[in-house]
Amino acid sequence: MKSKLTLIVTFLFVLLACKEDCNECFTPPQPLLFELIGLETGANLISNGTYSSNDIKVVDQSNNQALEFSIVQDGDIDLININSIGWESEAVNYQIIASDNLIFSLQVNAERITEGCCSYTKFTTIEISHSNYEIDYETGIYRVFIE
Repeated sequence: MKSKLTLIVTFLFVLLACKEDCNECFTPPQPLLFELIGLETGANLISNGTYSSNDIKVVDQSNNQALEFSIVQDGDIDLININSIGWESEAVNYQIIASDNLIFSLQVNAERITEGCCSYTKFTTIEISHSNYEIDYETGIYRVFIE
């Protein structure tokens, strides 16, 4: 009986000693940031008061549910911040509406990846339709031009 107990303890010790030692790491998904720019004026339409956070809605097209977003400042410009995408692998289709008008549609495919002990999000597709836009690759801000 004593030898069985010794064998079990030795086996558990070897099993635990062989376990990969790693510190788990978790990288949250990058938020998606959008600046609404007047096509004719070049002005930020939130900063100049054309739109407020109460005028803007982000709607999931699959179920017509309004989603949470925030308005954040980057220096002197106001941005729409959508940080609910990419916490899991998913494909989303959103509409961004301001003052009951469609501003743009957003399609995103996000893949949550785990490598070793770390997890992170890879955005495989980010598409904007119904408005012209450009992306600032240094800041990651999408500048959407509104007529």
